[in-house]
Amino acid sequence: MADFGQAPKKETVYQAPTDQTIYNGAPAVQTAATRAVATPGAVSPAVRGGASWFYWIGALSVINTLIAMSGNGTRFIFGLGITRFTDEIGAHGGNGGSAAALVVTVIIAAVFAVFGYFGGQGQKWAFLVGMVLYGLDAGLCLLGGIILSAAFHAWALFRMFGGFKAID
Repeated sequence: MADFGQAPKKETVYQAPTDQTIYNGAPAVQTAATRAVATPGAVSPAVRGGASWFYWIGALSVINTLIAMSGNGTRFIFGLGITRFTDEIGAHGGNGGSAAALVVTVIIAAVFAVFGYFGGQGQKWAFLVGMVLYGLDAGLCLLGGIILSAAFHAWALFRMFGGFKAID
């Protein structure tokens, strides 16, 4: 048999120490568990998720008003009841009334966007004031006979409350 000889001896080029000593001005490699530190003031995804409902409600209310201006009878159940009433009033005023209804809707949607912004920052007051106003809007839907929209209001309030409850 042929003698192939011995394999070259394995050598380790560099063996990193296990301590946290600084080498050549750079700190030793840290594990992912030691790097994952929550930043102060960070809010949880549950808080941001609860606050995002305010954005959706405002945006869909504006879309509902634009649909009403087009003369189409289709509406989302997700919007605000107060904007439905302003749309009805604006429809009787012609083009000027519809434009005024759009301006009012955009202002109301902007107020809800403010609640969404500050609620997303973890501000309890934004959740409380926004949920109270949205609850009053749900009552307006019930008085107007818009039952599906009132039921959605209840679901959205439940989800908003989940975000409020998640604030530390």
